Amino acid sequence: MVPVQAEYYSLEGFSMLMNSVKMISAGSTGT
Repeated sequence: MVPVQAEYYSLEGFSMLMNSVKMISAGSTGT
């Protein structure tokens, strides 16, 4: 059991999700 590893993966997934949201919102406002 390595909870730190699980936390790292969830954090990385969250970062990717936020990055996608930023790109989408930037594209929407950029038009």
